[in-house]
Amino acid sequence: MVVLETENIILDCTADSCEAVIRTAVERLTENGYTDPQYADAVIERERAYPTGLPTEEVVTALPHANSSCVKKTGVCVVRLQSPVAFGNMGDPDEKLPAELVFLLANASGAAAHLDDLQELMGCFSRKGLLRDLKNAANAAQFQQIFASWEQYPEA
Repeated sequence: MVVLETENIILDCTADSCEAVIRTAVERLTENGYTDPQYADAVIERERAYPTGLPTEEVVTALPHANSSCVKKTGVCVVRLQSPVAFGNMGDPDEKLPAELVFLLANASGAAAHLDDLQELMGCFSRKGLLRDLKNAANAAQFQQIFASWEQYPEA
């Protein structure tokens, strides 16, 4: 089960590239003991080869992640962008998508748990009401509360 801590929620961030968003998220995870700073390089390298932008309805999301020994404990950092940032489309790497919510996953629990976490997050992203409410959350505590109740939202 993916747990989102308020300390790992960054609201109204400005960034000019997907790499900048990834570095911002990893910096927060590193500050809070989840990763080493080098995790950013691993995620960026993977993002270049296998983009993670998702053409979700209304609010475009991205789910950057990597398998890396730089992860100390499992966690996710969410970055809500003030202005969308281009991420490659997971289904069509040549297409760029304007991501507004970026969920950077760091998993220290092995490949099976990593896959489970990715699948759970993808389940969240199929609920456009949830994404809309996350985009409009007033603060990190409200964002966390909305995210924790994701299963109450109907799938689109």
